[in-house]
Amino acid sequence: MAELFQALASGLMVGSLYSLVGVGIVVIYKSTHVFNFAQGGLLMVGAYLAWCFMEQVGMPIWLGLICSLASAVVIGFIIERFGMRKLVGQPILSLIIVTLALQAFIDGVVTLFWGDYNYLVYPTFIPPKPVEFSNIILSLQHIIIFFITMLVISLFIIFFKYSKWGLDMRAVAEDHQAGMCMGISTKIVFILAWVIATLLATIGGILLGSINGVSTTLHHIAGNCFPVVLLGGLESIPGVLIAGLMVGVLEYLSGLYLDPIVGASTREIVPYIILVLVLIVKPYGLFGLVRIERI
Repeated sequence: MAELFQALASGLMVGSLYSLVGVGIVVIYKSTHVFNFAQGGLLMVGAYLAWCFMEQVGMPIWLGLICSLASAVVIGFIIERFGMRKLVGQPILSLIIVTLALQAFIDGVVTLFWGDYNYLVYPTFIPPKPVEFSNIILSLQHIIIFFITMLVISLFIIFFKYSKWGLDMRAVAEDHQAGMCMGISTKIVFILAWVIATLLATIGGILLGSINGVSTTLHHIAGNCFPVVLLGGLESIPGVLIAGLMVGVLEYLSGLYLDPIVGASTREIVPYIILVLVLIVKPYGLFGLVRIERI
């Protein structure tokens, strides 16, 4: 029983990071109808920039974190202003290919400046000491990261539902032309969507880097975020939050119960198996909106 609770707790910690990165993908899709395949690259470059400011430049930890978040804002603005805006009105396939190209470009830039497969370690700013609850041993680092991710997602949901900019983003997400007729600037909404997605990816990269260190393999976590987003529903932020926690828990449960039977690690494929099974029954995801088009 203790092993079960250990797996549940660890799965929730990892799943919260899936949710955080997945929300960034949903924000861009809801606002621009573009599925961003470069979210993993944004996560990776955010983690590297934070390490660069703290270790290479020698900034205090708090200042390095602030500078990395400020850099994320600039990066998100540049991507939208000089990349995605030029393709407004173009076929959706063109936009998807551009995000794939952006991922490859980010990989190349990171490799150029910091090398390939170098393992870089952050200065300790979240205590890694173990905490025990009824025979369940967790790292204080993981607990703090879980609450940080939940706080960030909660703040974003409040922003999205109640702030003026958030309401503008929701209006544009429903209908671009209707939003423009109401006086909403779609250009500002698109910039805001990319800036928020880049910020969320950077926060996720920093939190991951504080646990596992920084390397070019960090962007692979986005591979599990894509099933999370599709499982929760491409247009549902609460759905992605729930789906991320579900996938994280099921990953660890499969490692606990299936690995001894199969004799290999099943965690890598569990998100995709869950995705296929759910989408067979609910093609729009667990919490996605069902679009009905009348001819």
